[in-house]
Amino acid sequence: MTSPERARNATIREPFEVLAPRAVETAAVLSERVKGRDAQLRRSFLRRGRSEKPTPMMTMLRGGRGGEVRLKLYLSLLWIAVAPPHNVSYPARTWAALVGLADPPGRGARRINDALRWLSENDFVEVQGEKGVPPIVTVRSESGDGSRYSLPGSTIKRLQLEGKPWNRHAYEKVPGQLWTNGWMAALDGPALACLLVLRSVPPAVDAVFDVGAWFSPALLRERYDMSDDTRKRGMRRLNELGIIKTESRVLGRTSADFQRSRTEYHLQAGVLAQSPFSTPSRPIDLGHDEARL
Repeated sequence: MTSPERARNATIREPFEVLAPRAVETAAVLSERVKGRDAQLRRSFLRRGRSEKPTPMMTMLRGGRGGEVRLKLYLSLLWIAVAPPHNVSYPARTWAALVGLADPPGRGARRINDALRWLSENDFVEVQGEKGVPPIVTVRSESGDGSRYSLPGSTIKRLQLEGKPWNRHAYEKVPGQLWTNGWMAALDGPALACLLVLRSVPPAVDAVFDVGAWFSPALLRERYDMSDDTRKRGMRRLNELGIIKTESRVLGRTSADFQRSRTEYHLQAGVLAQSPFSTPSRPIDLGHDEARL
């Protein structure tokens, strides 16, 4: 067993030995409906523009574990609701199982409903439905302004054909492997946020993750609205799971012989293509509305 494998097994086998199989099984069924596509996420969700307002991602994430569920749920909706009008209808227990929450029919479902309520109140989704039946959830723009959502890749192609500006729709891919291989259940909120940021740095978005990325704390605060605490917690978790390796790079010495260095983060090739969990194969009932996928 390699060192990353030992680190992943030691870190997550006990807490996720029950949650992970259901998360992977749920994702396997849903991935058939989206034909193995990755999710598409506009860069404006991660980065500040000219405004000093918090980024949509950090606005969503802040607030403890509730923020983690909101971020995972919204990304999951982007992954599943790819076809216009970009809505989907599943019970809360299905979403809870997909993102690896404990007790999907009970406490997990309540946490999903809390997250849906927040996403609706903050204009990231529209929720319709009657009590007692799964709601119809329609994705809204990643900006959180309540505007209509459109798939960024399709939007860019249309605007290019029309000769119109398209840069504000530039996007990153969120690998479907995060769901189908169980990583969404293993990552906490800070780790997921850090992974999204690392993947947004060229050329780290390529399929082979063997380059280092470095961010000064000031840059992360100014461009990504990310605190030092979130960065440290997130990068530590990614390192524990073997998704990144860290390297201290010496930059030089000052006149006082003080050594200057910085920490670089290297995304590891192929790790997301593996599963950190052991998953039995058995059918599950998603309780979804087939017509709304």
